[in-house]
Amino acid sequence: MATTIHHNQSGQRIRWTLLSLAGIPCGLIVALAFGVPLQTVVGLLLITPILTGMVGAAVSTSKVLLRRRPERR
Repeated sequence: MATTIHHNQSGQRIRWTLLSLAGIPCGLIVALAFGVPLQTVVGLLLITPILTGMVGAAVSTSKVLLRRRPERR
């Protein structure tokens, strides 16, 4: 049973990675087909992970601060 669950999680992780990797060139092709300038597309590809990292850092920091707050009685 545990092996099956581990195998399913591993398969989902691989599938998610492959679909994410396929999404980047597909999005680039669609954007260029609609006539979006290449500089804009490359800029968006660079900004997306930066913004995701900033939001993740903010959420993680808030969780850490909430856990360290003394409990009120």
